[in-house]
Amino acid sequence: MNGAMDMLGRAAMNRAKRGIYVGKQVRFGNNVSFSKRRTRRTFQPNVQTKTFYSKILDREIQLRVTAKAIRCIQKAGNFDTFILEKEHLTQDSDIAQKLRKEMLCKLPPAPKDEKVWTKFPYY
Repeated sequence: MNGAMDMLGRAAMNRAKRGIYVGKQVRFGNNVSFSKRRTRRTFQPNVQTKTFYSKILDREIQLRVTAKAIRCIQKAGNFDTFILEKEHLTQDSDIAQKLRKEMLCKLPPAPKDEKVWTKFPYY
């Protein structure tokens, strides 16, 4: 099983809680030599240390993120949009949840009568 179904059966890695891994985990497999002899090996997630700028928090944040997380942040547009809108991708990360709460506290309250805040429906 791959992807979302795989995450349902497993708990998040401890190091995934300290960064944004977007569901990537350590995988196990075999090294297969020319003689077809199999030896066990691990496939580690491609983790990078990257600095992101948050416009809402007005500061830079250095995080350990996977290559997939970097692509997801770029697709979302910016770091703030990724943290606020893609909650299902950051649910296993303690630091992402902490940043999300901090961002929600800094945002101004939503106007009651205007439809400007349709991009962030949870305000």
